Amino acid sequence: MKKIVNLFLVLIFVMFMVCCGHTHEYQEEVIDPTCTEKGYTIYTCECGDTYQGNEKVSKGHTYQEEIIEPTCTEKGYTIYTCECGDTYQGNEKVSKGHTYQEEIIEPTCTEKGYTIYTCECGDT
Repeated sequence: MKKIVNLFLVLIFVMFMVCCGHTHEYQEEVIDPTCTEKGYTIYTCECGDTYQGNEKVSKGHTYQEEIIEPTCTEKGYTIYTCECGDTYQGNEKVSKGHTYQEEIIEPTCTEKGYTIYTCECGDT
């Protein structure tokens, strides 16, 4: 009996929609494009009808560049990072090698003299 009542209610609803000339009134939801996904608009009526339109192409990656300078012992490089988190590394530069400053220690009456070579990185 319950199934018959439900079927009857659905039938009345369908007849009402057909007879009364239901006019769809759609609400719009805009989905913006991302770096890798297309954007679009979803149109939804209170009756449940939906469709998708106004497709927009994905905007592609927009990378910011960060330069990592070479040190005495490490190579330098450039890191490219997009707002979506995608990254890649490029433009590798060779390490610059040690640059030593010379400090002469003069001999004394009891000690021998010598020269200390110190790099900016702390290597001696």
